[in-house]
Amino acid sequence: MPMLRRLLACVLSLALCCAPLASWAELSTPSDLPTEQPSQEPTAVPSVEPSVEPSVEPSVVPSVEPSAVPGAEQSPAPGEQTPTQEPTVTPVPTEEPWDESQCDHANIHCEQAPACQVDGCQHIAQDVFGLDYPLCTLGQWLLDQQDKYLREGRPAVYSLGRNSLTINLNLADVTLWRSGTYTITGGENRPDAKITLAKDRVIVLSLRGATAQRLTLQSNVNLTLDTRDLVKLETLEMRQGSKLTLNAGGAMAVAEVIRPADTGTAEDTKVYITGGSLDANLTENKGRTLYRFNGQGATSVTVSGHAYPADTPQEDGSYCLWLSAPAEGMRWASSLEGETLRVYQTAKGGGQSGAIVAGAENVLTQAGTYTLSGQVADGTRLVVNGEQIQIVLKTATLPAGVTITGNVNYNLVLDGTSTAAADAFLQGGATATISGDGALNLTGAAPTAPLNPVSGVITLATAPAGWTAYPVAGITAADQLTVDGQSRGLCWNGADSLYLPTPQEGYRLVAARENGVIRAVTTPNGTPLFLLSSTSAQADVGDAASFEIQGPGATLDGGIRVAGATAAQGVLSNVQLASSAASALTVTGGKNLRITLRGDNALSAASAPIALEAGSSLTLHCAEGRLLLRGQSDLTGITLEGNVKVEPEVPGNYTKLLLKDKSGNPVVNQQLILRVNGQDYAFQTHYDGSIYLWGVTNLTGGDVVATNGTEVYTAVVAPGVTPVDPGVEISNVTAQGQADGSLTITFSAPEAGSAGVQYLVSSAGQPMADCYVAEAFRVAGLNQITLTGLTRGQVVSFRVYATRTAGVELTADNDDGFQFSDVYTQRVRGTYTAPESADAAYTGKAYVCPFDLPSDATVTYSGDELNRDGKPWKVGEYVMHVTIPETSADYIPGTYDIDFKITKAVVYIIPDPNQEKFMGEMDPEFTFTTRGLLGDDQVWGYLTREEGEDIGNYAFTLDMLETEDYYTLRLPSDAYTFTILPGGASFPVFFYEMLHPVRQEIVRKDGRTVAVVLNTQDELTVTHSVIGNVVFATSDEKFRPFSPILRHNETTDEVLLQLRCEAELSEDGGYVTDSDGNPSYQGRFFRLSWLGLRNLNRLGVDSISLSQDGVQMLVRLEDFLNEDMQKTIEQLGGDLKEVRFKMTLQPAADLPETEQAAVAAQQPMTDAWQASVVMLLDKQEIPFESYLPSLQVTVDAEPAAQILTGLQLYEEETFPDFCALTQVTTDGTVSPMESLFVTPFREDELELVEYPQIMFTDRYYIAPMNQRITVFLKRK
Repeated sequence: MPMLRRLLACVLSLALCCAPLASWAELSTPSDLPTEQPSQEPTAVPSVEPSVEPSVEPSVVPSVEPSAVPGAEQSPAPGEQTPTQEPTVTPVPTEEPWDESQCDHANIHCEQAPACQVDGCQHIAQDVFGLDYPLCTLGQWLLDQQDKYLREGRPAVYSLGRNSLTINLNLADVTLWRSGTYTITGGENRPDAKITLAKDRVIVLSLRGATAQRLTLQSNVNLTLDTRDLVKLETLEMRQGSKLTLNAGGAMAVAEVIRPADTGTAEDTKVYITGGSLDANLTENKGRTLYRFNGQGATSVTVSGHAYPADTPQEDGSYCLWLSAPAEGMRWASSLEGETLRVYQTAKGGGQSGAIVAGAENVLTQAGTYTLSGQVADGTRLVVNGEQIQIVLKTATLPAGVTITGNVNYNLVLDGTSTAAADAFLQGGATATISGDGALNLTGAAPTAPLNPVSGVITLATAPAGWTAYPVAGITAADQLTVDGQSRGLCWNGADSLYLPTPQEGYRLVAARENGVIRAVTTPNGTPLFLLSSTSAQADVGDAASFEIQGPGATLDGGIRVAGATAAQGVLSNVQLASSAASALTVTGGKNLRITLRGDNALSAASAPIALEAGSSLTLHCAEGRLLLRGQSDLTGITLEGNVKVEPEVPGNYTKLLLKDKSGNPVVNQQLILRVNGQDYAFQTHYDGSIYLWGVTNLTGGDVVATNGTEVYTAVVAPGVTPVDPGVEISNVTAQGQADGSLTITFSAPEAGSAGVQYLVSSAGQPMADCYVAEAFRVAGLNQITLTGLTRGQVVSFRVYATRTAGVELTADNDDGFQFSDVYTQRVRGTYTAPESADAAYTGKAYVCPFDLPSDATVTYSGDELNRDGKPWKVGEYVMHVTIPETSADYIPGTYDIDFKITKAVVYIIPDPNQEKFMGEMDPEFTFTTRGLLGDDQVWGYLTREEGEDIGNYAFTLDMLETEDYYTLRLPSDAYTFTILPGGASFPVFFYEMLHPVRQEIVRKDGRTVAVVLNTQDELTVTHSVIGNVVFATSDEKFRPFSPILRHNETTDEVLLQLRCEAELSEDGGYVTDSDGNPSYQGRFFRLSWLGLRNLNRLGVDSISLSQDGVQMLVRLEDFLNEDMQKTIEQLGGDLKEVRFKMTLQPAADLPETEQAAVAAQQPMTDAWQASVVMLLDKQEIPFESYLPSLQVTVDAEPAAQILTGLQLYEEETFPDFCALTQVTTDGTVSPMESLFVTPFREDELELVEYPQIMFTDRYYIAPMNQRITVFLKRK
């Protein structure tokens, strides 16, 4: 997704996040003055610092509805029509010279970009959720750079929309590489599910009943989180600089929290919790603490009478709320009222402890609650001597003789209105913490006890000891009081004086009243502080070096005057002045004044709102919120920074953003977090939806993103006014193939000023991110675009892109300004042709096409003879009429005619074996069986043979056999022959065997018969299939004779084909012999293609071996044929249709001299043979032993066993102690092999090996091998 859209939320409900935001301009310096006090009305979104208590209204949470921005899923393009058979050549994008000076440092051409070492790498791909992730270091760099939006370049005006994506953890783990808004569900079926947020990202995340093993916030992640239902996390990991704000939702349980250990504290990460039910062991950065309340059945929560954004309990029915510490002497308590959990502060103490004795002194020592109500008897005195005592005044009338003396701190709860007549009604040195929503009228002298009024109203004639009276006009008993931002009980004289504790030395207290709210602020004596109100709307600062002015958040008719020649700094918070005088802010005396503004500020007057005396200068730095200057046409001497709207508009160094919703309506008076060039600011839109950015340069072409916690708005800044809205909607995308092979794409984007199609061409379709893709082709146009140069069978993957701005082309520099459609795929259609011959043999049934026809095609037939269903069935010639519909996705519509035949069925005549006679005898009656007859059909006549009466073999002939007309009679290629033997003479056995070979057959349990002829042969024939020459000499690579034999494991029903190499033949037909007259066995190799091995396996062969004199290699065919091996062969560059394999056994005498010497030094007891397996690829031999897990080598132990037998030393159990199977590798390393000693014909043979008698009657060693080795037996 385009990069700023990924930046999605600076969700900077930073508002929620409570981390200080950056100062606005490079020229500005942060003020050292204290921040403004909280306004009296809750705002729509959180302030920059979260409040100590929950806000009245729930915080905004991210949207959980998917946005209009499509994901990366590929969708088929509807309505495609006919392309031609001969499209033009695929276009090749032109290469333009790269100009690094124009680089945005966020693309693959940038000189700063790391190199990718993988040919053809896409750098960025999409996971199963359609989310981008990096494939290489370059891909990660691109994602990082794009997410910082370091943008410089051509100016453009266009708007971006929000992105919302729902992810199911049951499918896969997820890493969010893009800033944005996401919803995550599932995970209950994957106990190790993980969620990772890539570093430096800004994420709004909604967890809906999700379960995960780990949620990781990489460094500098800013996460705003809300939950729905019950969320379970095994581990929450927060890395350096990361911030987490939980602002609303359901319940979340976290078993373990990991925060940076390098400092030993959690200060490097920030956690702010203003909503939801979170059960976790962590430190909250605003001092909130976990309080657990029983809320079984509750679906809503209130805290101190205000709604708290939590609606789901933990599994045990409790709500885990993070609250500020209660006032001194108070505690948090709860009660369940219907489906609402009510949380409130109450005084510490136990239950009711008994009645009070009226008219007497009562010494209270037991913790509990004591109540005075109604008319209390005179002389009733309470003395508090115990801890956790609470006294309730319940609409009580207390005569002059009734007092309360506190020797230990206690709680006094006001319930209803009570009146006390005694002087010093509250006495003693202990503090009385007063709470409740009632009132207490003291008609006597002021209490002498220390007071801590948390709530309630106390009316006194004079100020208590240590308190000061402050005149406040218009005060009433219904007013709310805040002292330094904390809600307090109201102590007053019933008229116009407010009683407050006297500030410590060096400080003073300022109070003001507006709209039923009294604000009291403590400030240092040296810093002027003005609390403006309707009765005190003037602030004469004079020549102070610093000052602060706070407004009530309402418009006042007042003014501010600053004088003197010294430089000064001031703070204005929520100051809204509409002065009836000539100006609202006057600066005189050559003053150099800098004012920082926070909150909602506005200045207007009868003339210009700012009057600046000559020689004076003023900088208005709107760090947060907004400032409206109405009627200020002259900015001489005035420097503006931040979000300042001047009416009427004047030229200046500013950028104007206009936020609109998807209906086109301005987003007015909204508190937002705005991210510009990587910095975050808390601004508020003006009444027309605008934000003005004064005092910052080079924004043109740069990216901005704004969020109110649910919606995200992004844009690329252009000169003039930049609209920032959810963007252009793209719909009704269709793709239609044309007769000339082109593809016409139509779409609807009525609000677009610029649009086009970005596409990739491949053989199977490709994913495509919703951003500029360098490898893709692009064609610009509105509503309809035609793609040319396509080839039949290609797959086009495309997205439509559009922006509101006219005359803009999609580039890597501006893709965040475009909206993108879903990814669609469309195969280029072509003329239908039959993939192979449609001919079929007669079956006696209706014709069935031998290949798959298009699934949407209809088929009819014409020809010699059709059945009642219109289908061919007899031998003859026919035409198949294949009709492709208009809706076909692959072929041009129309009717295609395919000629075919139904041919005669083949019946094989199989002569029985061992049919023979002696020379001079009459021929016997020849017998045979048939294969291929249908039903009850028969063959009649008799079998004949070739003419001749000499000794030899004669082929059978079929001249005298007949059958039905729809059959063809045929002999198998390996049919047995008729033999004429010499009569009465004695012939050598070998000559008899040549005339009368023995056939070995194994019938498997699945009914397949595997057969070989047990004689010496040049070509391998298995059953009735001729495999060909497979054994060759290493000396000249010409084929050599061999003898096949089969071994059957009846338990596993598997078959081994053994190929025994013959000794080398001399020119006269005898054997080549050594000096002792023994036949000489020379190097041989078995060579066969992958397809040939597959054919052997289909014929019923499971394993194959190659053996020489005393040595053998054997391997399972499955090692070559399984799916993983097929992938391995392809990864090594092999083609399954062409690749061949070679198994070699070579005597040590043929090895290089160095290897011969290494073998000879071991004094082997048997001949040494080198064994190897390679894959033949483009005339290269690739060692392949390590890829074959079943590869084994066997060595004949019979010679060594016979020697020991001759010495009367042979014992089968101890024989392995005398000699060992030894290997020498190609680097000369000598080592014993882990081998088994096997004796054939024993019952335990098949417990040790897979096939019986694999070395025939000889005893042998068998061992696995995984590299080229030379093997032999060596005496221990």
